[in-house]
This record gives sequence, structure tokens and C-alpha cells, in this order.
Amino acid sequence: LDTLSLQKDIDTVLTIVNNGSGSDTITVVPAYGIIADTSITITPSKCYAAPQSTNMVRIQIRTSGLRSKTYFKYFTVSSKFFENIVGFQKQIRFTLAQLTGFQEPGGNAPRASSLGQNYPNPFNPTTAIKYQLPEKSLVDLKVFNLLGKEMTTLVHGERPAGVHEVIFDASNYASGIYFYRMIAGNFMQTKRLMLVK
Repeated sequence: LDTLSLQKDIDTVLTIVNNGSGSDTITVVPAYGIIADTSITITPSKCYAAPQSTNMVRIQIRTSGLRSKTYFKYFTVSSKFFENIVGFQKQIRFTLAQLTGFQEPGGNAPRASSLGQNYPNPFNPTTAIKYQLPEKSLVDLKVFNLLGKEMTTLVHGERPAGVHEVIFDASNYASGIYFYRMIAGNFMQTKRLMLVK
């Protein structure tokens, strides 16, 4: 990760791909580093990985109380295939500083608001949605079912200019087609996503 604002919590995704022919049970837990485990939320911390599947694990780190400096934290990713357990460690490193917003590489804010297509799609059970803002805006990002019923709110509040990403966890939803809609000022856009379990 790059340099982030002191007021911004870390919200990132660890993508785990099972290229094998067997099913695995994946577990992700905090290991060592200079960030307390109590400041970390992992969703899901344990998941089932079907053969040739892609799984996304959301890692959130609360930065409240941290000073301007570079931090790191290792996470242990374990795979259990029958009675065999193998694992590796993944490092997250980031720098906190006093920033006014988040910008695209090169220092330029996006020229217009936009809502990206979720990835992966189809997905199970989590997927990432990116959106960008040319200026600080009040953002409302919600998910609806085919009947137009609101299922959940992913973002509701003021966000700075720049590129943002949010994770939709559909662990408690049935397979099917859903829609996500973003409203930011005069901008409104809706896209479709597919949950396959």
C-alpha cells in the first residue's frame, strides 16, 4: 500500500487462488508486526476454496492512535488439504501521513465520478467495487436484489477526491443477480453483479 491519510483506516483485499484439483480450507490470521491484533478485522478469516476458484479476504486495520510513520504487519495464510496443512506469510506495509485526500498515481485527482465493475464477477462470497471522485463528495453506494429491494449499504458518507474501493461480502445472501448503485452529487450509476455459490 502507498502513503495514506492518518484519518483513513486501511481496507484492502487479499486474493487467494486455488489452482489445484482439490478443495482447500483457507485460514488467514494476524502474525507478527508493529500493529496490535485487536486493531485488525479479517473477513472471512476462514473460507472454503473450491478447485480453480478465486477467494477474496478483506483485511481492515484501524489506524486510530497511530502516528505518522511506516507500519507493517504479517498475516499467515494456511491451507488445509485433507490432513496436510501448508502455509505462507503475506506482508502488508503502509505509511501514514497528513494528507488531504487520495489521488491517482501521478498526483492528479480523477476528472469525473465513475463506478467500476466489481471484481471478480461472478463471485463467491466477496467482491471488490472501485469508484472514483473528482472532488470531496457525499457518497451513497447500495446493493439491491432483482426486485429492487435494498439489501445493504456499502458506503454512506463524505469521501475525499480520489480512487476508492469497498468490499461486498455476500456470505449471507442467496445465489443470483444483484445490482449496486452509487449516488455522488449529480452522479448516479447502477451496475450488475452475480453471486454464484
